[in-house]
Amino acid sequence: MIYSFCKFWVWVLATLFYRHKVYGKEHILSGGAMIASNHCSFLDPPLVGVSCTDQIHYLARDTLFQFKPFGWLLQQINTHPV
Repeated sequence: MIYSFCKFWVWVLATLFYRHKVYGKEHILSGGAMIASNHCSFLDPPLVGVSCTDQIHYLARDTLFQFKPFGWLLQQINTHPV
């Protein structure tokens, strides 16, 4: 539920402020796949998440999970520590 809530608000903000559009969405396979962004900014993971229809599981460095409230939020949006 938190994943869907965050995804909706990121989509709203990306559409309003950045005119976010997805081209070639039909080429994204449903099911298991690995998507690697080039990490030009901190917005890459959320924008990749709203660009795909399926839920995405993210990898993040383990130090991000040390602050408990932020670590809890990251776990709720399918982020796994590395």
